[in-house]
Amino acid sequence: MKALVAIIVICLVILLLQNPRIEKYTKKKKLIVSMTTIPSRIDNVNEVCRGYLDQSRMPDEIHLNIPHVFKRTNTEYDISRINVNDERVKIHRCEDLGPMTKVFPTVEREFYNQNSEDIVILYCDDDVVPPHDFIERYMNEHEKDEGSVIFSWCGEEAYQSPEDPMGRGCRLPEAFQGVLLPLSTITDLEGFTEHVKFSLQNSNCFRGDDYVLADYYTKTGIPRRQLEKPYDMGD
Repeated sequence: MKALVAIIVICLVILLLQNPRIEKYTKKKKLIVSMTTIPSRIDNVNEVCRGYLDQSRMPDEIHLNIPHVFKRTNTEYDISRINVNDERVKIHRCEDLGPMTKVFPTVEREFYNQNSEDIVILYCDDDVVPPHDFIERYMNEHEKDEGSVIFSWCGEEAYQSPEDPMGRGCRLPEAFQGVLLPLSTITDLEGFTEHVKFSLQNSNCFRGDDYVLADYYTKTGIPRRQLEKPYDMGD
């Protein structure tokens, strides 16, 4: 009798796991916080990383995309100044792409991951320590709309319009208060790479990652969604 009950339980578990409506809640998203820095601000990374390691919803990994040489001043990076002792913090050496270095190398690395559809990248700046619920609020918004880029601060006033309460008209999500990018929205890595490399040939675009990314989201029709309760500049 006990054996029969055990078999029935196992069968029920298998059926539940195969139910696509249940899959949404059983699949765990891999959350990567991604950022870069410049040589003169490399010490900031320690405090900011510790902020991301003290969250109500913890990241799975923190990717620090650190160039070998800072192009603007031809200065080498001293990565020995990064002293966050946590296995989730991973330093990746790369080419200097300006502020775009905070996110492009991470997208490029993770795109061919067999579980790429379950990866979300929260890209952010190196000089803003996040509040304790920062990641949790972004992930809560992501769960409502898994196909959209999630942002807090918009560089335009369009998101304040009563006709656009979700901020979908925002053409310029800004990374200084974080932007969550579901990797599944980047369906063509070659096209994304071409857009980034072409844009960075312009000196203004090289210094303006928010514009380059916003332009790509608009061109490819990737929707945007603002946090239900955006952080203000004082948070």
